[in-house]
Amino acid sequence: MARALEVKRMLTNIRKFDLQSMDAYLREIKNIVDSLAAINCTVPSSDLVHYTLLGLGQEYETLVTTLTHVPMHLTFDDLCPRLLLQQQRLKAFKDTDESPISHPALAVHSPPGLASSSPGTTSQRSHQGHNNNHGRGHWHNNNR
Repeated sequence: MARALEVKRMLTNIRKFDLQSMDAYLREIKNIVDSLAAINCTVPSSDLVHYTLLGLGQEYETLVTTLTHVPMHLTFDDLCPRLLLQQQRLKAFKDTDESPISHPALAVHSPPGLASSSPGTTSQRSHQGHNNNHGRGHWHNNNR
């Protein structure tokens, strides 16, 4: 009985570490479930899904929120490929190393010259929006 409580506690406290792969995280959960099964203690599928999602970090929050609010019965076997796919998507996004300025949606709404100039160069950005015309002959006195 004490062993079952100890292993259940391991399951409820499991967390995916930043550098840990999703595959390693899921294998760790599966090993805990197998240990519980070996001592005739089963974990309901809904609890297993809950503990798995609970152990994920902030980078998975959107997926976790979506999966917990979709009205469907999700099993651990259904969940695993979704989590592995999400990890691949996150890795691909990080690998592209998109800066905000090169993102197409931001480039559409950026002021002229902002998206096309490279960082660190002098461009129109430093002078945009300033009407500093002193000494250039553009000063008008409306009181004359």
